[in-house]
Amino acid sequence: MAKTPSFITELRLKVNRAPERRLLVRFEAARQVYNACLGESLKWLNLTLMREYQAARKLPKGEPKSEAWEGAASGIWCCPAAVPV
Repeated sequence: MAKTPSFITELRLKVNRAPERRLLVRFEAARQVYNACLGESLKWLNLTLMREYQAARKLPKGEPKSEAWEGAASGIWCCPAAVPV
């Protein structure tokens, strides 16, 4: 709970149909971008919390590290092309 009192006021905008439609389209696009970024961030967070990922990070560079990385990330991303190596 906030320590200081606060309030929210919603004011209705007076706009014609064309500007209202433009605003709605832009807000929807912004919402989709935000949700996509949030989803990817949560995937990265879940990945970094996995034991497999932490073990793969400690390996030296090379083929074993790449294989371990792909194994750790396989459950997070849907296609192999999306897995950063």
